[in-house]
Amino acid sequence: MRVTFIVNDLGINQPFGPMILSAVLKAKGYETILGALQEEDIAAKIRHWKPDLLAYSMMSVDMLDFRKFNREIKKETGIFTLLGGAHATLDRHSCFPDPDLDAICVGEGEQAIADLVDRLDHGQSLEGLPNIMFDSDAPLNLNKFLPDMDAIPFMDRELVYAYPKMAKFGIKGIWSSRGCPFPCPYCFNNRYNQLYTGKGAPVRRRSVGNVIEEMKLLKENYRVDFVRMQDDVFIYKADEWMEEFSKRWPSEIGIPYYALIRSELVTDELAVKLKESGCFSICMSIESANDQVRKKMMRRRVEKEKLADAFRILRRHDINVYANTMLALPFTSLETDIECVDFAIEVQPDFPNFSIFMP
Repeated sequence: MRVTFIVNDLGINQPFGPMILSAVLKAKGYETILGALQEEDIAAKIRHWKPDLLAYSMMSVDMLDFRKFNREIKKETGIFTLLGGAHATLDRHSCFPDPDLDAICVGEGEQAIADLVDRLDHGQSLEGLPNIMFDSDAPLNLNKFLPDMDAIPFMDRELVYAYPKMAKFGIKGIWSSRGCPFPCPYCFNNRYNQLYTGKGAPVRRRSVGNVIEEMKLLKENYRVDFVRMQDDVFIYKADEWMEEFSKRWPSEIGIPYYALIRSELVTDELAVKLKESGCFSICMSIESANDQVRKKMMRRRVEKEKLADAFRILRRHDINVYANTMLALPFTSLETDIECVDFAIEVQPDFPNFSIFMP
């Protein structure tokens, strides 16, 4: 059984979803490759390799490109097509009816894609598969959240690093945890957690040893100058996990890294551990400097002084900060945006970024 994973493009945010799912399928003896719509002639690649399944991972902004390509390749080959990722999970009612799409994967895909490929391989019925939907109006049947992150195989790096530009690029990604407990209404995780209510803890962490082991293999086999921790929130406090990580990462890996952290979690104690571990920079968003917008609309319930203090703490410990701020939010004015820019000037992030809100 052969599976071609398809993404729209390749960039600094490596497609961890397909990389993990590819590792799951390879562990079961199946073959996989990757295609990137904006990078290559995937149709020619498919004709040559003759896969049995096309597995797309697409966000909402990719859907026009996905539909155009899938319609053409389905007409030519008739290959079974599966759509997963953020769009399929949270806007599944927009996926059907589509005569060129056979199924969507909702939520976590490790068990779901393994079960689907097994049944396709053995010519068995696909009915009743958890997380797999053939009609958006059918009852939603989800597996529980995977509880043990160490049980997931290391990502299939070759899937992406088969592309020379990705292998040569010095920034490589890794993950140490999955999920986010915060209720920001503009974020995927908020609705994702609602979808999985009663099906396990949303935040699950790999052991430090498991992360270090994968990172050692990555160092041995590919160029790595800088590491991007792609967790939604890398660390919540200076706990036992962080204590172990702060000792083992610099001694066993020794590569600087970047991570995402929430401002309300930043303390001097945590900043010390981050610095000891080799953290070079973090992303800590402002989002909005207006108290009413930040607290009521965005549900980021952190006081403005605490937000400013987090920048001061990180600067004191010589950790660089990338800070994003959203402009043109609903029900705001130009004056609100100016207030946000003024606050960014006040707290002095090393790299301020201002993005226009897009529904």
